[in-house]
Amino acid sequence: MKLPPQLNFLHSARQPILRTTCTSFNKTIVLTGATSGIGYVTALAFAKLGAQLILVARNQEKADKVAQECLQLGANVKVVIADLSLLAQVHMCAQTIL
Repeated sequence: MKLPPQLNFLHSARQPILRTTCTSFNKTIVLTGATSGIGYVTALAFAKLGAQLILVARNQEKADKVAQECLQLGANVKVVIADLSLLAQVHMCAQTIL
């Protein structure tokens, strides 16, 4: 089926999902939104691979709970509390991470 040019991005959505057989991940991952939804699932997936995680969140209590779960799965975890909708906190977050 031919799509109009504005919808060409849908072709990539129809591609099969690639599965990884990676058993370890020696990288540092910065995750925002890791206290719920896809960010949470992503944090746990990388934790299982032993990645170093930096979780950026607005809520300290929720972030600490996720960090504890990730630690139990074998990750090295750092939590940075910031509201990334505020430019000053974006700068603070970047300085903390770097």
